[in-house]
This record gives sequence, C-alpha cells and structure tokens, in this order.
Amino acid sequence: MLLAHHNKKSEKLFAKLSNLMVAINAHSDLKTLLETAITKTLEALNAERGSIFLMDANGQDLVLESASGVESKFIKEVKQRLGSGISGAVAAQKRPMMVADVRKEPRFINGHSLNHYKSYSFLSCPLMVDSRVIGVMNVTDKQDVSSFDSEELEFLTIVASHIACCIEKIRLLGQVKELTDNLNKINEQLNKNLEHKKELHIKLKHSEKFASIGKFAANLAHELNNPLDGIMRYTNLSLDSLQGQDSVREYLLEVKNGLNRILNIIRCLLEFSRKIPSSSRQIDVNEALEGALISLSHQAIFSNVKIERHFEKDLPSVTDLGIQQVFSNLIKNAFDAMPQGGVLTLNTCLNNGFIEIRVKDIGCGIPDEVKDQIFEPFFTTKEIDKGLGLGLAMCYEIVNRYNGKISVESQLQKGTIFTVQIPLSSKVN
Repeated sequence: MLLAHHNKKSEKLFAKLSNLMVAINAHSDLKTLLETAITKTLEALNAERGSIFLMDANGQDLVLESASGVESKFIKEVKQRLGSGISGAVAAQKRPMMVADVRKEPRFINGHSLNHYKSYSFLSCPLMVDSRVIGVMNVTDKQDVSSFDSEELEFLTIVASHIACCIEKIRLLGQVKELTDNLNKINEQLNKNLEHKKELHIKLKHSEKFASIGKFAANLAHELNNPLDGIMRYTNLSLDSLQGQDSVREYLLEVKNGLNRILNIIRCLLEFSRKIPSSSRQIDVNEALEGALISLSHQAIFSNVKIERHFEKDLPSVTDLGIQQVFSNLIKNAFDAMPQGGVLTLNTCLNNGFIEIRVKDIGCGIPDEVKDQIFEPFFTTKEIDKGLGLGLAMCYEIVNRYNGKISVESQLQKGTIFTVQIPLSSKVN
C-alpha cells in the first residue's frame, strides 16, 4: 500500500493526496467536481492529459464527461463500449490498469490514432461504489515523458475511489432533491384538491339549500298571492267608498302599506325561486354594469354618491344568465351602505383567465363575524323593512351558474369590495 511506503516519492504523493481530496470535496456540482478532479490529479502526477468516463443509464457504454489537455474535437460524444478498449476493459474487469507503452497495447491501438500522444505510458482506474462501476478515470502524457509506476497507479486508485464517492454523493443529493421537489408538488396538488373539494362541498350545500328554499318560496308565494290579491282589491274598494271617515281611512291605508310590503316580499320570493332560462345571447360586461347603474340612477342621486368607472375596453362577451341582476344587487347594496353619500368605484379587467368585476364602496362595512353568512338566503343585516336577505344569495347562485367566483373584502367604517370572477373558458351549469 502507498501509505506503507516510506520512500521520498511516496511521501510527496501522500502530501498531495490530502490537498487534492479537500479540493474535490469543495464542490457540489458534478461538472465542476469532474473538472477539478482531473486538473488536481494531473498536477499531482505531473501529467498533461486526463479524462473521466461515466457509465450510462443502461450500463453498457462509458460516456466521456470531462477531459483536460485534449482538443475539443476528440471529446465530442465519445463513447467506449463496456469491455472494449482499455477503459472498457478496466470497467469490465473492475480493476486498475497501467500500460507502459500504448503502442504495444492491441486494445488501445484498434481504431485509435497515437499521433497526439506526448508519451506512451497510460493509467486507467475504475470509479467504483461498493462493487458497482460508475465510470473510469484515465491519465497519460507525463511531463518528463517517463513511464508511470506502481506507486502512481496506487495513488490514482485512491483518488479514483474518493472521486467515485463524491460523484455518488452528488447523485444521491440530486435524487433526494428531486424526490423532495416531487413530494412538494404532490403536497401542493393535494392541497389544491382539498381546497377544490371544499369549494365543491360548499357549492353543493348551497345548491341543495337553494333548491329546497326555492321550491318552498315558490309554493309559499303562489299560496299567498291569491288571497292577498283579493284582500288588496277589497281594501282599495273600501278606500274608494269611504268619504269623511278619516280614522277608518287611515287604518285602511296602514293595511294597504302592510299588504304592499307583503306583495313585495312575494315578488322577491318568486324572483328567487324562478329558474333562469338557458340563453345563448351574449352580453358585454361593461354595458351590463351601465345598465345596472341606469336602473338605479335615482338612488345614486338621492344618496349623493359619486360613481367612478375604470373599465377595460374590448372585454370578451359572456352568456346572458342574469349577470346584470348581480351588478344591480351589488350596486344597490353599495348605495345602502353609504346613506350619507360617498364614492362607488367600478372596475373591470382580465385577470388570469377570468373577467374580473370589482364593486367598491366606502360605506359602513360588514362585521367579520357575519362575512361567512352574507350569501345565505334570508340572511340580512338591514332593518326588517329594508331587505329580505335574498339579493346576495341570488348573486351567488347566478355567478355559480357561470362556474365563477364571488368574494368579499370589508372593514368596518372603511368600506366593502365585492369581486366577481367569470371564467373565459367554462361551461355554464
């Protein structure tokens, strides 16, 4: 063994070995590792040319990965078949080889030109991990044109063993990183699937609730409509026939006001329960917003609300499934949230595959504890005579038919932003 020898040459090689291994260990990139390994090994052995072949994935060919002192034309896509040539023989036999004169080595002469050699001595060592060959390292062309000896072969064998361990470490770290990245991707996809499942579950619960409430609302409205129609008719007849009986007339007017309130509730219930018919008519989102504003213009003037528009031009059209009704409900809620006046800001744009509509007010805001309930049917924070709690529920149902999303951001006394997202490429429910 090299470590057992005590001649001056062995001591010099041993002194170089430690520094060489430190230099090799400093790299975690395979290409840099191989380049450093060749350069430092050639310096230690006073040689001018070297190469490292690595075994391909099939374990049949050695592929040249790095070389020093060799013209580029000799290292492009160089392969050595396992068992063929000196490198192939070293890999197949799993043991190092020292060739004193390559001109006398038939495995080397076959198919190779020797004109570019400075000297003819040659060292070749397998790169092994346990009993598995992962490559071969070659060194030739000593600077003093002398032949390599057994001590130098033993030195290269130790270096090759260390290089093989470093290569394997880098490969294992790469595999660990790849596995970690794959696991992260799988976890990310699982989280997305769980979120999607949660959204679908919420939509299913809403759909079931809307279906049962809608059916109940329709039946209730129809049952109440007929008797209320008769009551209203006879109330009007009584008012017309009363002359000079102010107290009775006043009572009947209160009855009429109450009946009008009930009729308004019934209209809301019928509107909520009515299935929106399938439509192929296309509608421009910006025009739908303008239409909603026109229908509520009297309330805007009455509420002293300033309207700011930031519309993106040439937005794709969407199927008309009642989107203007969504805008009307959101804008009306914004007006109601600013009874002392304020600013209503309307934005439209394309955002990551969606047409996005934002309705922003600077009103009273929505308490955090009820944000999760605002799309529930019959839930309302308004006074009993100001709303039935069906407007946002209808918005949710209509947006859901587009496979879209509706969300809310709100701070008390600072305002509310409703965001509606309609996908550009989705089938209508």
